[in-house]
Amino acid sequence: MKKNKVCGILIIFFILYAVGTFAAVPRTVRVGAFNSFPLIFQSRDGAITGLYVDLLDAIGQKENLRFEYVFGTWQDGLDRIKTGKVDMLTSVGYTDERFRFMDYCHTPLLTTWGELFTVTTSNVNGILQLSGKKISVLKGDIFYKNFRELTAKFGVSCTYVECTSYEDVFKAVNSGISDAGIVDVTFGTAKCRDYNLRSSGIVFNPLDVFFTTLKDKNRDLRKLLDRCLDEWQHQEVSPYSQAKQKWIYGSVGAVPVLPPWLINFLFALGVLIAGGIVFIILLKLQVRRATAEIRQRENLLRSSEARLRTLVQTIPDLIWLKDKDGVYLSCNSMFEHFFGARESDIVGRTDYDFLDRDLADFFREKDRAAMQAGRPTSNEEWITYASSGRQAFLETIKTPMYDDSGVLIGVLGIGREITDRKNAEEKIKSLLSEKELLLREVHHRIKNNMNTIKGLLSLQISSEKNPSIISSLQDAESRVQSMMLLYDKLYCNENYMDMFVDEYLKTLVSEIISIFPNSKTVTTDVDIVHHPFHLNLLTPLGIIVNELLTNIMKYAFVGRTSGKISVRFSISGSHARMEISDDGIGIPETVAFEESTGFGLTLVSMLVVQICGTISIKRGNGTTFILDFNC
Repeated sequence: MKKNKVCGILIIFFILYAVGTFAAVPRTVRVGAFNSFPLIFQSRDGAITGLYVDLLDAIGQKENLRFEYVFGTWQDGLDRIKTGKVDMLTSVGYTDERFRFMDYCHTPLLTTWGELFTVTTSNVNGILQLSGKKISVLKGDIFYKNFRELTAKFGVSCTYVECTSYEDVFKAVNSGISDAGIVDVTFGTAKCRDYNLRSSGIVFNPLDVFFTTLKDKNRDLRKLLDRCLDEWQHQEVSPYSQAKQKWIYGSVGAVPVLPPWLINFLFALGVLIAGGIVFIILLKLQVRRATAEIRQRENLLRSSEARLRTLVQTIPDLIWLKDKDGVYLSCNSMFEHFFGARESDIVGRTDYDFLDRDLADFFREKDRAAMQAGRPTSNEEWITYASSGRQAFLETIKTPMYDDSGVLIGVLGIGREITDRKNAEEKIKSLLSEKELLLREVHHRIKNNMNTIKGLLSLQISSEKNPSIISSLQDAESRVQSMMLLYDKLYCNENYMDMFVDEYLKTLVSEIISIFPNSKTVTTDVDIVHHPFHLNLLTPLGIIVNELLTNIMKYAFVGRTSGKISVRFSISGSHARMEISDDGIGIPETVAFEESTGFGLTLVSMLVVQICGTISIKRGNGTTFILDFNC
């Protein structure tokens, strides 16, 4: 009986020990790692380390997790989380594309932004100076995508060298493979000196970065990570603040702890000494708290300054700041471009140092008027540059600036060239004063001018030997031909603002196809409704038809001895549809109106937007372009 009791106790003890041991086994979480110093990177001994690693180690100890790192490139990490080879990624900025296959934690890790770095001897300090330059970038990086969009808005054309890590981006700049490189500001600040690089001052796209997991997976893991981050980010001293201090600021602050024996000893010394120690401890805590607040404010200030600088540098207006004596304190890239001077040649100087005296006197007078008025003042004036004698109409707003005590310190200026707008207004006024009878003469002269242009293009084509130049000139000739045909029809029509669409497009289709060498082997099937359209709609329609048919004749029947083109135009109520199709070799899947870099398809997209329509491509047994719009 006693033996049975002993055996039972031993069995119960063994079961409890096994359950406890099993419960203590940590959960393994696979993390996609890549080189992004100092956030996460592979050290020389092969270990994965960095700010995120320290942070995840602290979370693992607290929540019984073991983080296993799978090292590769940034693109490898994106591919691995899609296939489930890793459970989570670090340092992920939000995009709609990534949100399709990843879920984001709610609490951000850091706020960062993109920054462009160059060699120390480079004179690049504005986005307009990057035209024709080679830029090294991280493949798949969100800053790469946003910088391409930014340069496109400014009309700046760059060549991009894709790399697999930020280290390789800086190596490419240092070795001369590229002229500049785009990296995360944290990496750039930490590593630029190692590669003899400097910041160009071009910063953009401030954003928060997060932990992420595979879509609809590991919801409990995200909640756990959010809970830890939210708790630690609101504590003055925490694993989060210590990791940031270690990897971003250079050292981990020590938290002084008084041992028990020392406390007893201090009590023995008396109330006076104890009070002094308490005072010192409280003072240190206040200093530490104030230091943390200052650092937090500095981080917020840097982030705000980066956002403000991005806004000022990308806004399409001229922006400048002067002190009350007319000395420039700063200006944006549009101001540099407008006056043809660099910021380094402007800051610290007055208008008299880089403008002619009359123009400098004009600006100084407007500055004084704004300061005397004590409120924003606007002006519209013609100005003449000192170089090439160019005239421009400039609209400016001058705003007096005051310090906290209300003392005048300078003037903020915002300007915009409105030459084109003024010229257009004058032209409109002139046209409105003309009689209706003169409009037909205008059409006649325009047609003659187009004939002259077409003749010049034809002569140039006959003298060219370069096939690509000939092709471009033929495209221009066909666009002129479509406009000539429209004016010819309007000139013969009593109502010169409206015309039947079939009378115009049928002739246009025939004339476009006839200019190509393979026109005799191509048959056409044209079915167009007899319906009147206004000139404002016929003009873009004619150019769209010209571009699509030109594209078909050039590429659809390559290697073919014959082909067929169909043009259909129908109207149902207020809805119109035009279909242009061919039975050729088909258009590649990579060609799309949304991402086209070719002038022809880009022009079509712009014109479709102009008529408030939509256009799509249908593939299979050739290609069909479908245009829908309201008539």
